[in-house]
Amino acid sequence: MFETLGVSRGLFALLLAVVALLSFVGVTFIEKKVNKTENRGLDIHFLPVTILTGLAVLVALFATLLPERKTAVLETADMATVAEQESIPKMTADELAYRLMDDDHKLQIFDFRPIAAFKDYSLPKSVSVTPNNLFEKETAKLLSRKGKMKVFLAEDEESAVKLALAAQTLGFKNISVLKGGLREFKQEILDFSPTPEAKNRLNEYTLRFRSKASHVIPILIEQNKNAAPVKKKAKRVLGGC
Repeated sequence: MFETLGVSRGLFALLLAVVALLSFVGVTFIEKKVNKTENRGLDIHFLPVTILTGLAVLVALFATLLPERKTAVLETADMATVAEQESIPKMTADELAYRLMDDDHKLQIFDFRPIAAFKDYSLPKSVSVTPNNLFEKETAKLLSRKGKMKVFLAEDEESAVKLALAAQTLGFKNISVLKGGLREFKQEILDFSPTPEAKNRLNEYTLRFRSKASHVIPILIEQNKNAAPVKKKAKRVLGGC
């Protein structure tokens, strides 16, 4: 409800508490008018409810002063130390390419690039997600699947690492990040060319593998263009005819 109204959870709680207090005061006033009760000061039955409602308002007010959980988690991840960032497992471009070509059913990729970039091209076994999706049920279900190897990727490695740290804070496990981001994957796999420099730098097996992957994976990407982003499911409406 608070998301629909465009307000924070804390502010929504505060507004509900205030509305409850005003409603109680209004009903009590009307009741006294109807019953023609004399004004004898504060009713003894009115006092406990007033105190409890006042406490509820104070708690709700305190909640509005605290940062939203979503904001706090993302800001903490954004300020992560180098050691914390290095603690996130990294998957190399070669390993990811191998798993894609092998149709690894344990693999689940979370693509955090803008939706326009995802629609332009996306890797197989990937879904388009945003940082906000980490706090939603649909994405949580994907991240909670047992036996799945979850790989976070963005255009660069650092952005994906920070989001992986945020996901870990939320309790999700078995998350790794694409080393070098999609930018490096594109350079080492999709746009690979066996240049003299590459031949001097890489061993024969890696050269053969990347040459093959540079032809196979673009085909898989083309087949994956119908993949859809994670969307919120509409709540079922009960009742009706």
